[in-house]
Amino acid sequence: GREPALLTRAREASVLLVVDLGQEAPSDQGDVVALISDRQAEGKPTLVTFGFRLDDLAPRYGAHFERRLVEGAARVDLGGGA
Repeated sequence: GREPALLTRAREASVLLVVDLGQEAPSDQGDVVALISDRQAEGKPTLVTFGFRLDDLAPRYGAHFERRLVEGAARVDLGGGA
């Protein structure tokens, strides 16, 4: 019934780096969305990397999460073209 310790630490961190969003197990996707959404609502800095196109974010996680992730965000695209 309690939140896992790692998730609690991530929620409380002053800055969080989420590497390779989209690699989590489908059963963990809700926890990741809630974590990032809660941190954004609290104004805590969260850096997120992912290896898919930004256009694919809403179909994977929902439009609400996409808005939360990109509103006021600085975007760095390291893609090689296309």
